[in-house]
Amino acid sequence: MLFVSGLVLGISPNTVVSDLKKTPNVNPYVLDMIEHEKLKRLEVEIFYTAEMDEFWSFVGNKSNQRWTWYAMDKSSGVILAWHNGGRTDLDFLQLFRYLAHIPIDKYFTDDWGAYSRNLPCAKHHIGKDRT
Repeated sequence: MLFVSGLVLGISPNTVVSDLKKTPNVNPYVLDMIEHEKLKRLEVEIFYTAEMDEFWSFVGNKSNQRWTWYAMDKSSGVILAWHNGGRTDLDFLQLFRYLAHIPIDKYFTDDWGAYSRNLPCAKHHIGKDRT
């Protein structure tokens, strides 16, 4: 059989034997099918995480502070939404409303009270370790 394979392929039987010794003892197609079966049973869960923060600037003088609230996708760094205003719960809630259509599963924030008072506890992580 090796001799015939060598003739058909135009190579010596020794080359056929050498190549066979380099290949796995299991048919790679069968291995691919086993992997394929595993992937059929693979469960994938997609979820979004957002880092939220605020920073201030001023217009004219420092007593005229303006606050920018923002939410950023943690994995890509893309700004999801932002709001300019004061540093009140109402301003935070405006930002939160902008995010209503995005299924965010976890919010990472600092310890500013507006976050704790208004974000769902189960989805809220407080700390600078993740922001």
